[in-house]
Amino acid sequence: MGKMTAEEQGLLGLELRQKVAIDMDDTLALLKEAWLPVYNVTNGTSFTIDAFKSWSSWDLPATFDEFMNIYHDLWSKSWETIRPSIFKETLKSLSEIHDVDIVSHRPQWHEPYVRSWMNHYFPDVKVNLVLTESSEKKAQLGYDVIFDDGNPLAKALASNGNKSTTLYLVDKPWNSNDLYELQSPRIIRVNSLADGIAMLIRKEQGSYVSSAAGAKGRIRATA
Repeated sequence: MGKMTAEEQGLLGLELRQKVAIDMDDTLALLKEAWLPVYNVTNGTSFTIDAFKSWSSWDLPATFDEFMNIYHDLWSKSWETIRPSIFKETLKSLSEIHDVDIVSHRPQWHEPYVRSWMNHYFPDVKVNLVLTESSEKKAQLGYDVIFDDGNPLAKALASNGNKSTTLYLVDKPWNSNDLYELQSPRIIRVNSLADGIAMLIRKEQGSYVSSAAGAKGRIRATA
């Protein structure tokens, strides 16, 4: 296949560009890895991430209020201690070929802290920040691809006959026993966000090759 012209590459890029959502907590931002040391130091315990056995039950004696108090303090007072799960270059590469939103279910007052976190770890990366009223709401926002760790979203997409959104479910202790990927061919379990992004890009490189000839033909037909 000969080299494509700039016009052909532009047409193909428009065809392949997708609307992509990336979840924040425990997908892009390693929240629980920052949360657990605070809890353990405060309570003299040594719990690990495996203590979060499911979305709604934990093997640690923290109440929901205790969890949320540390959560809010982390984002409002020490957001820089929350590490990202991927390198800046990985997110930048994705944002150059797709329209990427960072989509998160959280209080509106968190927004300036989340923006500070994004500007610190992902400077000069063009993405949008979208705050939602629930995790399940992400399934209704028209995304072609979502990267997320959340059970509620996976359950919603597995049960509603979804045929338009592909969910890359990032494997975590709290979702490992719920085999949503067996309930829907559009749910793909991945080891990490980085692995999911790499998988998406590899798939699209194949689509680029198979679609290039078609793009050439359409341009010539309209010339």
